Amino acid sequence: MKVISGFIEEIDSYSAGMQIITELEKFGSCDLLFIFSNVNYDFTEFFEAIRDDEKYRNTKIVGATGDGIFFKSDIYNTGITFIAINFKNITPFYIVSKDNIKDNIEFIVKESIDEIIKNFSNPQNIITFYNSIGINGSKIVDSFKKYINIPVYGGAAGDNSKFEKSFIFNGEKAIENGIVVIAFNDKIEITGFGKSGCIPFGNGGIVTDSVDNIVRYINHKKAIDFVKDELNGENFKDISHLALYPLAVMNDNIFWLRDPVDYDEKNGYIKYAGDIKKGSVVKLSKASPKNMLEAAKYVVEQTKNKINNPDLLLIVSCAGRRWLLSNRIIDEIKYVTEYFENTPACGFASFAEIGAIVDDINNESFLHNFTFVLISFKEK
Repeated sequence: MKVISGFIEEIDSYSAGMQIITELEKFGSCDLLFIFSNVNYDFTEFFEAIRDDEKYRNTKIVGATGDGIFFKSDIYNTGITFIAINFKNITPFYIVSKDNIKDNIEFIVKESIDEIIKNFSNPQNIITFYNSIGINGSKIVDSFKKYINIPVYGGAAGDNSKFEKSFIFNGEKAIENGIVVIAFNDKIEITGFGKSGCIPFGNGGIVTDSVDNIVRYINHKKAIDFVKDELNGENFKDISHLALYPLAVMNDNIFWLRDPVDYDEKNGYIKYAGDIKKGSVVKLSKASPKNMLEAAKYVVEQTKNKINNPDLLLIVSCAGRRWLLSNRIIDEIKYVTEYFENTPACGFASFAEIGAIVDDINNESFLHNFTFVLISFKEK
């Protein structure tokens, strides 16, 4: 496997595509191109610039827009970062893309998996990116787990905190309201560990009434009243205050997080960035910048212990971490470049993350919020 990474600052869409071509010409032929981008490009022009070069007309381009993009030891609000891969004499991946996923999630995920199984031998891991606006990421992950028993990694596209529209790159073009699924076979070893740094606290409770991502009652109390009791009567002024306390969904010795995104003061409901099932054991959680950065460092360390010299790394870190860490978000990225100094790496600030919990012996994939996920690839 031959790999390079790079960053393009050019803000003109067609010119940015041409600069990608310039970098690829130094590299040679390219089978798969991961791209993470600012949302403000005209992606029709961008893709046109790349496809105008016959040499790269068949290169598969996958990725997502972000709430910022990561490259080397920094985060950028504009530009495009990329990783180009030449698999030489093998084709260890297969891409499926579907539009109009919002109201047909389980059907479309099953359809995608059926196509992979029919056309691709021995899938072992899946990387997926999906549009975040109005699309239920929990149902995406649950559907993958229902129909195929292999690890799933990836994340939800962002849009610079506008919450209006995001884009994913599906191999051929940029789309909204869609999903791209990249299956890899046993020729490529992949890991994807995540950790938040949040610490659950309080007495916790059991969700006694919920519909998808809207929690109505916990311990038979209105969800808002439960939160206020856990905070010893502290009143939150708005959603940004409530967002300081993600809900930890407990499962034996592990947990995953759900960020609050809205609430109904009158009815006492809280809307989260992922589903929380009735009967779930939950606790409020909170993280300091110190704990968050220690968590990211731990993920990097455990990735290195698992795969010492990966061929490439993808970083998927929650946009909420960026908002809370502010300028210190670059410290997360520095851990990656310090531990994997010569490994091509890039990524994006996401609106949800998919991966295993770093210490979970079952290596089960979950949808996360407020979490740092590092995905590694190594040719066997």
